[in-house]
Amino acid sequence: TEIYTLSLHDALPIYTPPPQKQKAKPATTLKTYLSRCRELAEKPVPEGHSIRKWARDAGITDEMLQIAWVKFKERYTEAEKGVAKSYKDWPGHFATSVKDNWFGVWFFGDDGLQWSSKGMTFRSVMDQQTRGGNE
Repeated sequence: TEIYTLSLHDALPIYTPPPQKQKAKPATTLKTYLSRCRELAEKPVPEGHSIRKWARDAGITDEMLQIAWVKFKERYTEAEKGVAKSYKDWPGHFATSVKDNWFGVWFFGDDGLQWSSKGMTFRSVMDQQTRGGNE
């Protein structure tokens, strides 16, 4: 009888199939994305999304983030130029808008992060709408 000693090389597979490619998410409009989120009972920007931690670390309050989200939704669901836009990653696109302060909701002043005059106006309008002051 022959004794055969296996080497590490012999124990490794000779062929490893390439990993399966995940199906790419199709680009959709924000309205379609939000509709899908409602159907699945998911938040459009999940609780664990990195933008939430980034915003906290930057000093952006939940209220500021909420107003940025409302302005973002308006841009992509109501504004003529934005309605037809399609993206694969809406939460990521929103994160970019927050990091770049697209809507001018806040600014850094001598006392740190503060509401901008534009942000205060958005906040006032949102407060009025929340109280039902659409007269």
